[in-house]
Amino acid sequence: MSSPSSPSPRERRILEFWQGVCDGLKAGACPSLMSLEHRRALEPTRKALASWLKYSDSGFFHISGKPRSGKTKMIDYIAYSEVARKHLKTWCKTKRLTQTNIFFRRMGDRRETSCESNLQGMLRVILWSLINDKQELTPRLFPRQYDSYPRDFDEDPCVIDDEEVLLAWDRLAKLDDIYTDDKFVLYLDGLNHFKQGFPRMLDHLKQWVLARPLDVKICISSRGEVEFQDSLKSYPGIIMHEVSQADMLWYIRWALLHDDEDYAARYVRNTSPLEREELEQHFLTKVNGSFFLLWSLIGRIKLTFKDMTSRDAIKGFVDDWMQQYEQGTLNDHVDQQLLRESYRDDPPKLPQV
Repeated sequence: MSSPSSPSPRERRILEFWQGVCDGLKAGACPSLMSLEHRRALEPTRKALASWLKYSDSGFFHISGKPRSGKTKMIDYIAYSEVARKHLKTWCKTKRLTQTNIFFRRMGDRRETSCESNLQGMLRVILWSLINDKQELTPRLFPRQYDSYPRDFDEDPCVIDDEEVLLAWDRLAKLDDIYTDDKFVLYLDGLNHFKQGFPRMLDHLKQWVLARPLDVKICISSRGEVEFQDSLKSYPGIIMHEVSQADMLWYIRWALLHDDEDYAARYVRNTSPLEREELEQHFLTKVNGSFFLLWSLIGRIKLTFKDMTSRDAIKGFVDDWMQQYEQGTLNDHVDQQLLRESYRDDPPKLPQV
């Protein structure tokens, strides 16, 4: 792994792609390595996102996409982009901006219990994060606990039951004085880890947004589950695996034709331009929108099979590797370790090494 101060070429390229969308929110701004083709591909995304951040009172921006298509990276860049924050301050006008970032993850091999992976679990995290960012919300959302609980660190923790959580969420939507001087932006990623209860979760998020259309925005991600598509179809958003197609094509060309001069020379010598174009489309079809799988696949070819430079050899390996991946029968230690490390939050079922 490269250190943060010295990213690999692949990491730099992906970094530039997301910065092209997020830090390039200003018209005309784009990374130096991004071609005209890529700028054009990103332009609709840039405009939709910038408009939502800066002007829109449409409460949701929905980032959907297949697993490993870059949704989390996208939300992460938006959430921490200075340009995005400037746009949001324009939207706030004279009010203060309160921004809350929530990324749900599965920690190691730990599985959530039923009481965590439900509506109340989501609401507890959001309410706690809001109070942590803006502590003056505490007496407004939990007045009984705030007035009655002793301010003594030696006391037992305050227990808040599920009914009180729902009451606090209702207060968040209804109390006018919360929004007198403040506007709220929530970045919410990883709800797929809850696995169920999406309709109720989305209903409560929409309750907040619809009650405060001028003061609340939520940027939310999903894997394209039907519940998300139906509930958020009227709101702006992007489909990540469609947006990233041009960049994935760039990565295939860079990895096979420019990264390693010796490999590139043999690859060009053993394939025609038409065969290379056919292989590019074959890669894109097989990885089905997953930048991670594309990187893993090409890296495996170049790391272990440096003499594999003909169209038939590469195409055959891609088909076999993807079939083993889909069936969970990858036996090579390098493949399994790579997949386990990269899918830590949602690992595929693989045999033990």
